[in-house]
Amino acid sequence: PAYFDGYLANIATYQAAYAAAHAPTPPTLADAQTAALTNWNTQINRFICSYFDTGTQISFIKLYLQLTDATQKTAIATVDEWVSVVLAYYYDIKAQLQAAATLADIAAIQAAVDLAGRYGPSGSVLAVPAVRLGDFYGDD
Repeated sequence: PAYFDGYLANIATYQAAYAAAHAPTPPTLADAQTAALTNWNTQINRFICSYFDTGTQISFIKLYLQLTDATQKTAIATVDEWVSVVLAYYYDIKAQLQAAATLADIAAIQAAVDLAGRYGPSGSVLAVPAVRLGDFYGDD
């Protein structure tokens, strides 16, 4: 019946008005940068700690200060060098994210990040050192 068509038209109008009023707002550049920087900070910390957690890093520092053997100190120094190089990459990407002018720039920067390929066991820039605390204490 005709009255039913009018009823359906009203429903469609209400649905459209509701959808428009509740549509998600696209993120602003500042919001996207904040989210990207937070994600990047989490990602870099997880990556480093997946190889050398904070306690292990502190133990290596303490051990380095106590050791007198140059070969052992050099082995431990490779861990510090690796962490420093990874952190330099972190700060480079962070600066790029902060300088991004568009949402597409942020997406491109994020897509280009390859921590494992650059710094993992077969890293193209600097491979993660194979040294472990157990190498100095007889177990791991």
